[in-house]
Order: sequence, then C-alpha cells, then structure tokens
Amino acid sequence: MSLSAAALAAGSLVFMAPDGAAQGAGGPPAPSVVVETVQFTDLKGATTFSGRIEAVDKIELRTRVSGLITKRDFREGGEVTKGQLLFEIDRRPYEIALAQAEANLASSQAALEDATDAYKRTQELVTRQVSSGASLSSVKSQLAQANAKVAYDQAQVQQAKLNLEYTQIRAEISGRIGRAAHAVGDYVNEASTPLATLISQETVYATFSVPRPDLANLVKGKDGAYQADVELRFGDGELYSHAGKIAFVDVEANSATNTVIVRAEVPNPDRALLPQELIDATIVDSHATKTLVVSQSALLLDQLGSYVLTVDDSNKVAIRRFETGSYRGSFVTVKSGLAEGDRVIISGHLKAQPGMVVDPQSAPIEVSNSSGNPTP
Repeated sequence: MSLSAAALAAGSLVFMAPDGAAQGAGGPPAPSVVVETVQFTDLKGATTFSGRIEAVDKIELRTRVSGLITKRDFREGGEVTKGQLLFEIDRRPYEIALAQAEANLASSQAALEDATDAYKRTQELVTRQVSSGASLSSVKSQLAQANAKVAYDQAQVQQAKLNLEYTQIRAEISGRIGRAAHAVGDYVNEASTPLATLISQETVYATFSVPRPDLANLVKGKDGAYQADVELRFGDGELYSHAGKIAFVDVEANSATNTVIVRAEVPNPDRALLPQELIDATIVDSHATKTLVVSQSALLLDQLGSYVLTVDDSNKVAIRRFETGSYRGSFVTVKSGLAEGDRVIISGHLKAQPGMVVDPQSAPIEVSNSSGNPTP
C-alpha cells in the first residue's frame, strides 16, 4: 500500500509539472486550440425593440356617387400608378344630368340677356322722362333674378361635371392595391364599404416604443435630427438589407410604461416589408465608442455565471469569470473581468482543462457594428 501511495504521489507530481514537463518527457503533444485576443474596438451603441411596419400612405377607395360598377381595371395585390383608373361607375345617368344642367344654363343665360336689354331700354326711357321710376325698379329686379338664375345654373353644371368625374375612381398615389371588395355589376353608393385599399410601398414606417431613458441617450445633430440608423430584422432573425432613419418621435410619453413612440422611415424598393408585419427594430447610434469585446464562441456558462478559458504566456489554461454587456452579432461586450490582450479559447474547449498546457493557434476577431442576436 505504501508503494502504491508513493506511485500515486509521483504521478500527481508529473501531472502538476509546469511548462509542459510531462509532455517533454515523452507524453502526448499539447492539444491544439484556437484562441482570440480580447481587444477594444470602435463600437456603435445599439438597442433592439419590438415594432411593426406601417404604410406611409393608406387610402380606402370609396365611391362618391351611386350606381353599378361597370369596370375594374387592376390586378388585385398588384402595383398601380398615380392617376391610373381603378373602378368606373355607370356614367350614363351622370352624362344625362350634365346635359340637362348645361341646357338650363343656356336658357338662363338667354333670359339674362333679355333682362339686361330690358333694363337698358327702361333706363334710357327714364332718363328721357318717358317712363316712370317704378318701371325701372321692376326691370332692375328682373335683371337681378336673371343673374342669380345664371349663377345657380352654373353651379349645377359644375356639380354635374364633378359627379361625372366621380364615376371614375383613380389612384391618388402610386402603390400596391389590395383585394377588391366589390365586383363588376355590384351596386354601390357612398354608404358602401370601401371598394379596395391602396397603400404606398416605396417607403414604409417602422413604429416601436422606446423607454424614455434610452431615447435621452441618443445624440442629436444641429438640425435636431437623431444621429442614429434603424436596422430591422424579420421574425426569423434575417437582417433587412436597408437601414432607416428616425423620422418622428412622439411629443409625450406613455404614463404607464414611460415609453415614447418612435417612427423610422425605411426604404422598401423590393417590397419586402409588409404593413402590419412584426419586426425587431435596432437603433444603432452613429457615434462609435471604444468598447472591449470578445467572441460569443468563447463564452461559457455555469451555475456561477459567465466565464472563459484563458491561455497565459506559458500556454497554460485558466478559468476567468467576467461580466457580460450587450450582445452584438457574433460577439459580446465586456463590462469587467477581462483586459485588453487576454487570450481566450474560442474553439477546442473540450480538449482544454484548467492547468493544462495547450498549443494555441491565433484567430483574428471580426467585429461588426450591425445589430446582433439577443442575449442567449
């Protein structure tokens, strides 16, 4: 038993021998691991919020006259251009109404000419003292009535023309049109449900709520605009290819949550963003600050929290606990516990144990300022 104890003690001494003495005595080579150097980088601040896409312009197409739909000239769900004819109501009754109004106007204009001539003749007779002042007052009143009748009939003609124009429902903006709620042959009037919905597509809004303290930390330019980009991610985590700009910040906060509604204007040339779609919006401050970062692949977790495996100048492995900050893409910011120049293992953790000597292979850290994954 004493011999066994001595052998175990000797074995322990060999295992604890520093600087790879055991490997140098004919043991296996030191395991190869990939390490990365902790470093400072110019990092833009970023905070992610849940939001929704909204159309810049949304128009409900309604009829302002009654009648049968005689034409529907668009493809549901397709693109339309400003001024394009979309629906047409039966024009015949309104063409007849316009013709009647124009005829009434012509009649009243003829009556106005007669009344004008009568007034001039009577005025001359009164001047020559051939006719009385009472007769002049009478024809003057008739002239005023004739003028009023012409003005009324002119208004009727304008109304008839407007009603005829309303029979053609055109796109007020360029955009994408939804499903048609009425078919050709349906009777519609001003009380009918909207014929269809037209939304602009070239640019959309991303609307989300931001805590008041986070909004206060953003930097403003001389023009008062926030110096920050807004990046969007779809529900599956895919990053949208175009960044937006903050276009509107509400003038009051929500009293229950102390958040403020923020709206970003985002280009949508490929029509990839749909109104009412849920997205994640990340405000990326354009003012970068020096920040200590480490790859997420180096991060390990246990019951005590976050830690990494470091490799010192003697290539010996050690545990180093640290406090994490925000998660940005494939890396995480460091609040405390690590220093610039520390070497951490990012691949080969299973082959490395604390106190073991390893063969480190260096890998450069690649830092991006785009928004990243949420905290795991």
